[in-house]
Amino acid sequence: MHEYGNIKIMAPVKTIAMRRLQVAKCLPIPYAEKLKQFLDLNDDRVSMWNGEHCAVIRDDILALLNEGGVSRQVVDSFFEILNDDQIGIPKDQLKYGFMLTFAWGMHYTLLVFNKQSGWWEHYNTLQTKLNMYVDPYFEEAKKLHVKISDYFKHMKDSISRKLNENSICKHIIHDDIEFLMWLRQTNVEYPLKANISCSQQFPNIYDCGVVMMYIAQKKAEGELVKGVFSTRAMKNMRAHVLCKFINEGVGSWEKEE
Repeated sequence: MHEYGNIKIMAPVKTIAMRRLQVAKCLPIPYAEKLKQFLDLNDDRVSMWNGEHCAVIRDDILALLNEGGVSRQVVDSFFEILNDDQIGIPKDQLKYGFMLTFAWGMHYTLLVFNKQSGWWEHYNTLQTKLNMYVDPYFEEAKKLHVKISDYFKHMKDSISRKLNENSICKHIIHDDIEFLMWLRQTNVEYPLKANISCSQQFPNIYDCGVVMMYIAQKKAEGELVKGVFSTRAMKNMRAHVLCKFINEGVGSWEKEE
């Protein structure tokens, strides 16, 4: 349905032949059926998934299904879900932190903080060949890295002052105290390095956002990131992302009875 002033016009119903799409074939049948019901609504006002900070709409779902470039809200929504999945993990077992970058013609890259090595790694699937030129994506990542470092330093200075005030401690929950003490005792000026072994994509393929979600998912699960981003792996990852949006508790769309 589309609205023009006070006039509401029903848009033509566009049915989606789900099982003809390669990504849809990777979905469990119940998930594919639910997704088809959502798409057949043909209503741009309805979201497939709603989070605290972002939402996934019909066009986002179609881009994932049709192997097109994914929007920033799709990637942000996936990272919000990934973050929620990690909340239950003990803090001493968390090894990585993630920060997405976005620049230069809708190309996504990823900053990964490695707690064990003590530095940020930059993952870019379109690296400049042979280091003949300055990598514009790494230059953008460096700007973000400076902002992150400045924020951590500000937080550390502020927390150090507040923790010296004993009266504030009784208002802080145990988990927050652990984080604050870690921040107070840690050198937060972590260096930034380019991951030169990051696998590369073909320049004309719109998989950069999917690859960044794939890397973050594998890192979060403690698995090694494979050296080749195969076409099959990207189709499976798109299906995995769709499954997250289709079946993610109260945030996922449900058909009205």
